[in-house]
Amino acid sequence: LSQNTLDFSDISEDLTLLIDSSNTLSLNNILNNGTISLLDENALEFSLEDIDTIIGGKGQNTFLFEEGATFDGTIDSSLGINDTLALSGEDRTWEITGFDTGIVDNINFKGIENLKGGDDNQDTFVFESSGHISGIIDGGDAGFDTLSLLGNHDTISYSAKSPNSGTVNRDNDIITYFGLEPIYDNTNTANR
Repeated sequence: LSQNTLDFSDISEDLTLLIDSSNTLSLNNILNNGTISLLDENALEFSLEDIDTIIGGKGQNTFLFEEGATFDGTIDSSLGINDTLALSGEDRTWEITGFDTGIVDNINFKGIENLKGGDDNQDTFVFESSGHISGIIDGGDAGFDTLSLLGNHDTISYSAKSPNSGTVNRDNDIITYFGLEPIYDNTNTANR
């Protein structure tokens, strides 16, 4: 812990980081080739009050925000693989601004491949022209969750897998989604 950074970059195994409504981060599981394990799931806890950056490990990082949890800062999971940012509770707008990069509430994220909204709420996933998520966006169960597309593109096509899931192809950039109801195409696109 230095200069307001919580750094897990030396950890190679998968991490699950739970942020509760009191803005306490609990490291729920950490296994380093079987040599480190926690007897109590809350054995490692950190207050996020003075933290402005969380750096994920080299494995699969999962950042779970419970209902009422907040964080004003950056989550950098660039070293990880197939990472997930999941936020429960209130309605949110997720802005995807670059490659696995964006902002939701006051959380700036980068290196996050999967985004998951809360159940029974309204999540809006806004993809800027250069926005890309290499994994999945998931609006969660129930609620009214949307995908909004912005920017200029040559070609856009859609492939529905079910009423609430499918893919969008923007100039060979694939967006895979689950748990979304409408898609708003606000792009300037030559071919649809």
